[in-house]
Amino acid sequence: MAAGNKKGGENKMEILYENEYIQIRLDIPHNCIEYQWKKHAPPEELKNLMGKVYSYVSVHGCTKLLPDLRNLKKLPDEVLLWTESEWLPLLVKQGVRIYAVVSANSSLSRDTTIKTSKNEFVITTRYFEDVLKARSWLSRL
Repeated sequence: MAAGNKKGGENKMEILYENEYIQIRLDIPHNCIEYQWKKHAPPEELKNLMGKVYSYVSVHGCTKLLPDLRNLKKLPDEVLLWTESEWLPLLVKQGVRIYAVVSANSSLSRDTTIKTSKNEFVITTRYFEDVLKARSWLSRL
């Protein structure tokens, strides 16, 4: 179900899309698409929903992404491969440069730079265990 509700308050979020697996929001002041996985989806549905994230990035010209992955299980290898080989390069072509990933896995709390096979700069990524800390980091960039 698509939605266009605006939440009040400082964050100025607009819900762009929501279904049983995901909620996709636009953080207007920070030029960011946030998406929160509610529960694990089958591989083809994961790809379909990530395609929706891409389309909203494209439509709104966002340069930042904040995925909340805490409710996802380990992604199947086919989805990981698709994400790295197809989805991320499309996002980069659309201008995404900052990726604040929220994950329950504290061992991921590090900064990385994702690069293409040609070793070109792609996306600066930081991992967080808390959405508010991720938003705070994004707001400073």
